[in-house]
Amino acid sequence: MSRWIALIGLLIMFIFVLLSDSFSKRKEAEYKNDERWQQIKLKSSGIVLKFFNVIVGINCLAFLFAALFAAPSASISLVMVFRYAFYIFALRYPFEYFALRYYDNKL
Repeated sequence: MSRWIALIGLLIMFIFVLLSDSFSKRKEAEYKNDERWQQIKLKSSGIVLKFFNVIVGINCLAFLFAALFAAPSASISLVMVFRYAFYIFALRYPFEYFALRYYDNKL
């Protein structure tokens, strides 16, 4: 069951990669890469950067909690760490897509 959930999650992330890329290319051609489009991309990148900063903060808190309070025998496999890291970094694309759409309508 968990493999199906992972597969569906990967499919959704792949769809967001395609949506973000096609939206970005379409709007870049529509705006002819003018100042407005550059401003939209800059603000969108700021949102993605804030997302990564939150992830790093949560990771630091989790590491601190594990170092101070967790039992020494509590551990997870390296495969699980890489899997969760991949999912977290793949969430960049939905954030970028929605930020581009938001700032395109707002500016």
